[in-house]
Amino acid sequence: MEFVDEDDKSLVELLLIAQDNQLGEKKSAEEDCKALLEQVNAQEKELRNKRRWLLGLTTFEDQEADDDTDEDTDEDVKTSNAEFERFPTRL
Repeated sequence: MEFVDEDDKSLVELLLIAQDNQLGEKKSAEEDCKALLEQVNAQEKELRNKRRWLLGLTTFEDQEADDDTDEDTDEDVKTSNAEFERFPTRL
C-alpha cells in the first residue's frame, strides 16, 4: 500500500491503533461479562439452596454429603430413630 504523504500514513496508523484498542476492549468486556455471569449463577444456586433449606427439602450440600457416604450404618439408623422418639405422636 502506497501512501500519498506522511499525514495519510499517520492517519492509517492511528486508525489501526484505534481498531486494536477496540478489539482489546471487546475482549475485556467479554471477560467481564463471563465473570459476572459466573457470579450471578453462583448467587442463584445459593438462593435456591437457601429456599430448599427453608422448605425443609434436601439441599445441594446434603446431596453431595449423601453421595460421599455409603449405606447407613446401624449407628446412623439408631440416631435417626432416636430423633423421632423424642417427639410425641399425639398432642
